[in-house]
Amino acid sequence: MQEHPRDGQARLLWTARVDYPAGSAVEPHRHEGFSQLLVVLEGGGELRADGGVRPLDKRCCCVLPAGLRHGLSFSEPSITLDFKFVLTENGLAEWMGRLPRTFDCSDEDLTDLKRVFKLSLRQLLAPEPLLPLRIDGLFKSTLLGLIPGSEAASHRCDPALVPDFPMAAYLAERLDRRVPLEELAAQYNFHRHYIISLFRQRTGMTPIRYHQTLRLAKAKEYLEFTDWTVSEIADRLGWSLPYMSRLFHREIRLSPAAYRSYALHGTGTDIVLEDGFVNQWRVTPAPALASGPGDDEQVD
Repeated sequence: MQEHPRDGQARLLWTARVDYPAGSAVEPHRHEGFSQLLVVLEGGGELRADGGVRPLDKRCCCVLPAGLRHGLSFSEPSITLDFKFVLTENGLAEWMGRLPRTFDCSDEDLTDLKRVFKLSLRQLLAPEPLLPLRIDGLFKSTLLGLIPGSEAASHRCDPALVPDFPMAAYLAERLDRRVPLEELAAQYNFHRHYIISLFRQRTGMTPIRYHQTLRLAKAKEYLEFTDWTVSEIADRLGWSLPYMSRLFHREIRLSPAAYRSYALHGTGTDIVLEDGFVNQWRVTPAPALASGPGDDEQVD
């Protein structure tokens, strides 16, 4: 069987969404030959590494290089995205070594990491020959964007937004309610017909359709990466539950619950992108993290 082409500088080996119950932990261990990136989507806990303890709050990101002994504990129900990867370019590994052990994940970084995960899940469910290379490229770009002062970060933007189009940004900032055309007309002092014409030129859609597309994308993201109920999600987006259900059936041919079931196929599932890579699951009760530096540690 023909091998999938991969990136020559950075390769994603494995990813998973991991849901941690309150009080659970990951026993102290270290990885040999690969590094790990973890981002907390919901909940929180602690990272033990470098002889100290650091808080892991919502949207906290940590990069754990190969050989670093580390352990995790979670004080509340938590959701994380985990990525294990190798850097084959020494210069890139050196730049990544300048990252702080933990840092806040920006909106752009979080969007990119979620996209890497979703593409990886797609590769698991319906493999494509070139998709692993695309995943590697996006993941590498995301890593570069994490480096403080990197030019890669300054050129990244939310793909849902249309550059230099304030009316599109206005809609993107108001996903929790319907924005009528009259509001846009009053806000920007344009005739409604002119606004419709502008949106069709810039987005290929009417402003109402464009806004609905953004809100639907946000609903899908909530279903994929939070444990909020369908009713809670509908409320956050200013929809009634029946309306949200009708919208999902019309646009993606699935109910919100069915879409969540599909999306959560990757929860606790090894999404392996490199033949031969075997992930070791180490989720244990929290007391297992009480071991001291002299105790035996596990090595991947």
